[in-house]
Amino acid sequence: MVVDNDAFTRSTLATALEGRGLQVLASFADARSCLIDLPSLPTSPEVAVLDLDLGVGPNGLDVATALRSRLSRIGLVMLTHYRDPRLLTTDIPRWPAGMRYIAKSDVDDVDILVTAILSARESPLRAPRGAGAPDADLAVLTLTQIEVLRAVAQGYSTPEIARMRSVSVKAVEKVITRICEQLDLPRAATHNQRVQLVRAFVRMTGQGDAIPSASDAVADFS
Repeated sequence: MVVDNDAFTRSTLATALEGRGLQVLASFADARSCLIDLPSLPTSPEVAVLDLDLGVGPNGLDVATALRSRLSRIGLVMLTHYRDPRLLTTDIPRWPAGMRYIAKSDVDDVDILVTAILSARESPLRAPRGAGAPDADLAVLTLTQIEVLRAVAQGYSTPEIARMRSVSVKAVEKVITRICEQLDLPRAATHNQRVQLVRAFVRMTGQGDAIPSASDAVADFS
């Protein structure tokens, strides 16, 4: 079954998976409808493909945990724009065993998703090496750094972030500097540090083309 709050994505996924010979028992837009209607399905699903961000209410990790409590051997595949779930929320529940974690930007062929689904069905409690891990770029960031990065991307100033976290401005500046180092962001004076941080956040949340680079902007007018 598929759980995604975007109607076009649900329809596209169902069509693509059925085109590869997989039966899609049902698709749901949110956690509530999924969990309420689960008992009425003609048969129990073997694998659930879940989006992480389901809008207001429980997220995909919450749904995955609830599904695993009801169906102990259901395979779980998280298909999301977020390269690390901490970019959506730092309140991460215990990670269900064996869950595959795939960034949508990495799926340039539906067979990648099909392979993950078949693997999850075969070994629902044991994920292959590397599956379910955050993006390599983000794995080096601490929870504090993720929270500060998100705050910068949301437009908060350094003093505002300091007040929110009850720390000094200098402490926040050190965290921001460390984030830039960890993500290997440009340090030249011609590159605005905050712009680079926002671009990194946008890219890591699956919106990589939302903010054009300077060269792209020039090309648009050439």
